[in-house]
Amino acid sequence: MYENGTPSDQARDRRESLLWMILAGLGTLIPLGFDFIGSTHFAPRALIYMPVEFVVISGVLIALIPFAVKANHQLDLPGGPLITATLNHEPKPFGWGEVVLGGVLWSVTALVVSMIAIAAAVGLLLYFFPSFLPILKSHYPHSGPTVRPSAIWLVSDLVTGAVSAGVQEEILFRFVLMGVFSWALSGVNGDSDRLPTRRQLWLANIAQAYFFGLAHLRSDFHLARGTVGLGKVLIRPLILPQTVSGIFFGWLYLRKGLETSIVSHTFFDLL
Repeated sequence: MYENGTPSDQARDRRESLLWMILAGLGTLIPLGFDFIGSTHFAPRALIYMPVEFVVISGVLIALIPFAVKANHQLDLPGGPLITATLNHEPKPFGWGEVVLGGVLWSVTALVVSMIAIAAAVGLLLYFFPSFLPILKSHYPHSGPTVRPSAIWLVSDLVTGAVSAGVQEEILFRFVLMGVFSWALSGVNGDSDRLPTRRQLWLANIAQAYFFGLAHLRSDFHLARGTVGLGKVLIRPLILPQTVSGIFFGWLYLRKGLETSIVSHTFFDLL
């Protein structure tokens, strides 16, 4: 799928890959910076836990962005139509006002749908498998003095965290994983250049949402514990709100494009 592109197509792919990699990289580094400052300033004696899993997962998915860009073009997936049109000096399919308004409205819809779906899933799963109820406990013990953060810091942390998560997670999970899984499922029939069917797109959506939920279990899984409880770790994403919202944002990405899913995800985190 790489050799058939024209020089102009290859240049376009490089521009888009660079842009998405920069945005995803910033979305990874900014929350790490806030976490580091918060750990060292507001809780000086607290043990700093470096989110190794977060960095590794982000690094692997960022490295897949060039492949995902080509796969999205090859399979006619939406990508970021407004951003890429601006980057490539092409006619814009819609305006930013439509993106923001639609993103806000879809975020409210996502919240309602997620709450209903999670309540049903948790009720059914815990009824049949009560042992899968997560034990809520802190992995970050701290007995030293703390410094109360200012209101400006709290608001800044909240807003930057929501924006960073919206940008980074939509690029890496919806854009990258959706493209990779769609390409893989199209290749099952022996032709990875063939456009994915509706069923294949839904399977790709569910798969990326599952891994999206699994990625949010990183603070609940430690390699020092070995493989004990691995089954619970693999089952818990099925009842996580991130998995349900991941399916919704994946559907929204396929329907409206990456810009709308980013805006909707950001406002969803702020709600």
